[in-house]
Amino acid sequence: MNRIMAGIVVDSELYEELAMRRYNIGPGWGEVPLKTVEMYAVSKDLEKYPDVQEKCRGVIAQVKEEIKKYYSAKDGREGYGVMKYLDFIGYVKDVQKIQADMGSKAESARNAVEESRAKWKEVSNDKNASEVTRASWRAANLQAEENFKKAISELHAKMKEELDKVQEQLLEHLNDFYSPNGSRIDDSIMKLLNADFPFNEVEFDRLTSGYTNNPTMLRVLSHYAETHSLRSEVSNVFFYYAELRGKEEMKLFKSLRGFAEMAIRDKGVVPSYQPAFENAVEKTIASLQELPVRPDAE
Repeated sequence: MNRIMAGIVVDSELYEELAMRRYNIGPGWGEVPLKTVEMYAVSKDLEKYPDVQEKCRGVIAQVKEEIKKYYSAKDGREGYGVMKYLDFIGYVKDVQKIQADMGSKAESARNAVEESRAKWKEVSNDKNASEVTRASWRAANLQAEENFKKAISELHAKMKEELDKVQEQLLEHLNDFYSPNGSRIDDSIMKLLNADFPFNEVEFDRLTSGYTNNPTMLRVLSHYAETHSLRSEVSNVFFYYAELRGKEEMKLFKSLRGFAEMAIRDKGVVPSYQPAFENAVEKTIASLQELPVRPDAE
């Protein structure tokens, strides 16, 4: 049977191991189990204790890394894809890093050619400049223009290559998250479903809300709802996004990618570009966090 710990579906063995742990989250708070740490990390009532909440969030982040490493071991486990990140936001930040790096290099190339253009304009307007001087600077400027075109072309190719790689990693993660996976079936719930348990709407909503980071179970529950004529607006939202299977996430990624690629343009970037791009990054992250079905959904 699989359970959820730190927002990640884990097997029973690992769940029991983690559930037995106790953490000291601060003076006077005592040793608390991981489930309590999870609750404290997001509790509105504990916002007046920021140090404690920060410690709890640090513990959860550490446990998530442990789970990731645990399943990366080559020990025959199946069904647990080990992705580069625990959620989809990491890929957005990768795009941000690529944009910053390539934009900086494009700016350097642009500055170099603009210096050459300025010098050539100065020489060409200098009535006292000799023909030899003019010819020399004309040749130098032509070479600078060629160097600039080559640099921009290479940066375009390099940026596409790096963004393609990030997109492939995101697609792999989306496929791993949304594809049907028997190892993510919760056997205890399946017993209720197989017994045709007569859920009411509230009970069923509560049940589906516990699997917003598990599309496989959501699709199982969706089938159960359809065959048993269970109608619920809340559950239907989860089912809808589970069936999208990553289309919304990829749409957001490609939109930001297109914006990032504007960092390299042979006519330069307008002054308002960078603030607008950073704003787009924030909006993309917020949109991913607002999706009702996602890897880090609690």
